[in-house]
Amino acid sequence: MAYAILVAYVCKMNPELETCQLLDTFFRFYRYRKWTYDNPIALGEIRADPEMVSFPIDQSLFYNAEDRTPLFPIITPAFPSMNSTYNVNATTRNAMLTEMEKAMHITSHIMKNKPNSKITWKRLFKKFPFFRAY
Repeated sequence: MAYAILVAYVCKMNPELETCQLLDTFFRFYRYRKWTYDNPIALGEIRADPEMVSFPIDQSLFYNAEDRTPLFPIITPAFPSMNSTYNVNATTRNAMLTEMEKAMHITSHIMKNKPNSKITWKRLFKKFPFFRAY
């Protein structure tokens, strides 16, 4: 779900871009983004008001903007708004940012359209042994 939200956010902010440009923008935007508790990704208004419904909802389900612990906050668009990446720690965040940087360099190279380049889209989508690597 979190990655779908990230894709939707980039598409929403850049409706004029072609697919290859969106990929390049996606990796560049998220690699250099300031990932802090006070800068969450949200597709719309964060809805965390329990008064919106007539039945009780556990307060722990709601996204809390004052919580300073999220390192990679991606907020769900459905009510109640929740941090879909609540379990991301510094190590996993850094691993994701490293992989985004690698992908950013690949897409950047491809976008330059160098003739006879050995770096192609296949390189970006190459199977990667993530769990063995990390």
